[in-house]
Amino acid sequence: MRKDKKNVSKNIPNGRTLQTRDENFYGQSNYNKPGYENKGDYRKVVVIDSNDLDDLAVVKLTTSNKGITLTYSNGKSKFKPYVETLDDTGKPIRIGEKFKANSPRKDLSKADVSKIKKEVFTNSRTGNANRRKTRNMKSRK
Repeated sequence: MRKDKKNVSKNIPNGRTLQTRDENFYGQSNYNKPGYENKGDYRKVVVIDSNDLDDLAVVKLTTSNKGITLTYSNGKSKFKPYVETLDDTGKPIRIGEKFKANSPRKDLSKADVSKIKKEVFTNSRTGNANRRKTRNMKSRK
């Protein structure tokens, strides 16, 4: 297979961090995080996969004690093992008005993304749903 035929984005690398709000995710359009009603894009997410149409599969980063800890070169973060591929209107997640890209300095390394992917795809509770969402995003059967 030729390299230019891979089903990944040429513009957005895995590990890119984005800023958004919780209500921009599918099924959470009515959710307003208490205390953050008037604040900007407070939720950080990391891109773990993409397709050649620049649709993204992302994982939310959190500060909750229930999150899975990830130590990386720029510091320490936690994530929950849920992959998100749709925005609040049911359309694919793309960089734009709702999802703003952070500077490349804040990207996670390929090794960090691999750790996250391994956890979210093999998690006993959420792994099957995460794999299904990612396959749908990449238009696979």
